[in-house]
Amino acid sequence: MKRFLFLPVLVLLMNLSVQHATAQQYTIWHSPLGFVSGNPDLTIDVDFTALNTAPRVRASQSGDFFSVNLGLTLPSNVIIDEVTVCYESSNAGTFISQTRLTQMSSPESASVIHDDPTDLTDLGPTCYTSVVPSRTVGQATTLSLRLVYANASHTIRIGAIGVTVTPSSTGTASERPEVMPRPGLDAGMSYPNPFSERTTIEYRVDQPTQVQVRIYDVQGRLVRNLTDAYQTSGTHQVEWDGYDDSGSPLPSGVYFYQLQAGDAVSAKNVIQIR
Repeated sequence: MKRFLFLPVLVLLMNLSVQHATAQQYTIWHSPLGFVSGNPDLTIDVDFTALNTAPRVRASQSGDFFSVNLGLTLPSNVIIDEVTVCYESSNAGTFISQTRLTQMSSPESASVIHDDPTDLTDLGPTCYTSVVPSRTVGQATTLSLRLVYANASHTIRIGAIGVTVTPSSTGTASERPEVMPRPGLDAGMSYPNPFSERTTIEYRVDQPTQVQVRIYDVQGRLVRNLTDAYQTSGTHQVEWDGYDDSGSPLPSGVYFYQLQAGDAVSAKNVIQIR
């Protein structure tokens, strides 16, 4: 186990940054502000007036069937080596009991690629690094933490999340690998992200082709078909209002927009806050 103090406030507030671990291996740090849970018994809040802005997770009752999820933004040409979770528990008996990574194995489902059942029982603040068996990054990766609460008055603070990766392709040892789009398709970005009412997804295709834009939840379930049409080469945009195909509003959380143009597929995450 690696022990650190929580990363500085500015690091916790960042959306995403990259730093080197070795000449080839490097770590991508994710802000914990994107953690969400679909469990109504969990509350995630942040006190921006405090020095420690790490999200505080509370449960309305004791138990061990709670989890929080974070969509990870990772290049498509790397191998995941480690995932580092920074945390702090308010009381003994309340801890993180599982560190899990899932990836979309097909457009309709997600599969578990890493499951670490180590109990993170240190009160902290501290960080735990879980070694991941080599896995090529897929279209979308989600980190899930299972939480155990001995008492409803206890809290768990989650700090920065680091994902250490190694490029799967060869390159110069001194250069930092960049996120490269798959040939023929650039997923671009969505803005605003996070969003509350609607977000615009911008993307580029290199040649005229049939283009599909779909929205998936963190379980890999298809929730919305946005576009399925033949489009010319160039930059395009499509809006998503946070509703599913049946016209029902979706809850706050991390979602993935997947773009397919011919054989090229790319995906990125977007956060909805209602």
